[in-house]
Amino acid sequence: MSKNILVSYIIAAVGIFIVWYFIAMIFSVAMIPSPILVLQTLIDIFFSDIAIHAFYSLIRIIAGLFLAIVIGYPLGLAMGYFKKCDRFLSPLVYLTYPIPKISLLPIVMLLLGVGEFAKILMIFLIIVFQVVIAVRDGIREIPKETFYPLISLGASFKNFFVY
Repeated sequence: MSKNILVSYIIAAVGIFIVWYFIAMIFSVAMIPSPILVLQTLIDIFFSDIAIHAFYSLIRIIAGLFLAIVIGYPLGLAMGYFKKCDRFLSPLVYLTYPIPKISLLPIVMLLLGVGEFAKILMIFLIIVFQVVIAVRDGIREIPKETFYPLISLGASFKNFFVY
């Protein structure tokens, strides 16, 4: 974004707030509050309730993402590298992936309640399939010629995954 476009956006935003302020002063009805009052109320609400709930939601998202990576990445590696593992797990992935995750919400809530674990599990279920499929497809797209130098240098099985 160029500097001129950014300046024009800032001028437009300031202009909108000035027009809003004058309209609120002229009509002075409760339906059109002043932007200063709106900003003060927004700050009060944010620091009283919203910030706390946003923090807890962020913690849940991070926990679900961490679990999805910890479980999905090794599964994707195994499915992408080992044909037998892919033949064993692919039907499970392809069978459960298209299920809308929102349809699992009542089942998870009935089994686990409405606690933190149920919320983290739902986030995990939403993310884990994308991780597994992306890692598996990424491993499959590596050309076989890439492994030849590793083999010729005597790399161990572990080194294939590290390097």
